This record gives sequence, C-alpha cells and structure tokens, in this order.
Amino acid sequence: MRLLKILLLATSVFEFIVCGRDFYKILGVSKNANANQIKKAYRKLAKELHPDKNHDDELANEKFQDLSAAYEVLSDKEKRAMYDRHGEEGLAKMGGGGGGGGHDPFSSFFGDFFGGGGGGGGEEGTPKGADVTIDLFVTLEEAYSGHFVEIKRKKAVYRQTSGTRQCNCRHEMRTEQMGQGRFQMFQVKVCDECPNVKLVQENKVLEVRNEVTSVQFEPENPQNPLFWRHNFMKKNS
Repeated sequence: MRLLKILLLATSVFEFIVCGRDFYKILGVSKNANANQIKKAYRKLAKELHPDKNHDDELANEKFQDLSAAYEVLSDKEKRAMYDRHGEEGLAKMGGGGGGGGHDPFSSFFGDFFGGGGGGGGEEGTPKGADVTIDLFVTLEEAYSGHFVEIKRKKAVYRQTSGTRQCNCRHEMRTEQMGQGRFQMFQVKVCDECPNVKLVQENKVLEVRNEVTSVQFEPENPQNPLFWRHNFMKKNS
C-alpha cells in the first residue's frame, strides 16, 4: 500500500512537471471552450489584470504574462492541439510554446496583414509588404477606460484555383540546330505543374486593444503668466 502511494505521488508530480501551467484555468474556460469564448475571456481578464491597473500587486506582471501565454496557445489551433496532448513540454519541443516572456499577444492580431506573426516575418524568403495605416475611431469612453476595438480590413490575396499555370520556377537549356554546323542554345520554361492561383479580396477582422493613455495638445496648455507678461512688455517697449 505504501509503495502504491509513493508511485501515485510520483506520477502526480511527473504529470505536473510535464503539463506545466493550466492555461484553461488561467483563462477561466473549459477545455471544450470555442474560439469566441476564449477570446471573450481573454478580453475580460486582460482589462482586469493589466499591470497598469494593479500597481499594488507585485505579481501583476507575472499574472498578465501567464494570461498572455494562455491566450497565445489556446487561440492557435495547432498549438492548442499540441498543448492538449503534451502540455507545455510538448509546446517547447514544437518550438512555439506560450513562454509568457517578451511575447506581445496583440501582435498575433496583425500577423497576416503586417508582415507575419509576432516576430518571424512569415516564411523564409517571403518579402515583407509595405506598412499599412488604418484610421481607428473610438469613443471618448473607450479612449479613457481602455477597450478592445474591432476593425475590418480588405486585402488582396492569392488563393488556389482550378487548373495549372506556367511560372518561372523551373527552366532548362535546349539546343537547336540553325543550319549545317550551327547550333544555338536557349533557355525555356518547363513548368506546367504549379497550381493555378487567382487574386481575390478578403475581409479580415483585426482586434486592437486601446491602451489607456494621455494625449497632449501642445498649443492648448495653460499659459504661463510670467511668459505672457514678458512678451507683453517686449512688444510695448
């Protein structure tokens, strides 16, 4: 019996080490929660646990990092599946775990539109497109209290369609006889196997967290009476 208890204890400790943090518990959602429920839970807790609103809590940064790590993993289908099977250890081996360190959770909202997700810049060799500026209008209440705002963006993207196409992915050198003793070498395209693509307009909902901040209007600040008196005396001297 004692040996059995020791084995059970060892198994529990091993499971804890392998599984690491409970991201579902951190977000306060069930393991069957859908993407919308996870997003709503994250929005709510991000406002409550943000370090700027919890100056007296020494663990505020740690809690917010755990929350960010949980959302990073559970909002990604591939990472979530890996986490469900193997915990954080599996994510670490996968190379994309919810580290909760310097990762910016909001960068994932812009990844597909502004040069790739959180830091890698997309696939190797894929050129980065030009930056895009989008005007965002918020209410005074949203600007004061901080709020998640959704904006829609249209983007032209290539999508696979039926058929094949010729492209520049493969060439070969060919030799053609131009006459007696005369030959000419030239390069030709030989690709007819690449999938065909078409350019389509797609809508994407981007999610922005409006941080609580202050805005300065330089010309509108109260005038210094000494400065005003100095200018007045200077003009009338």
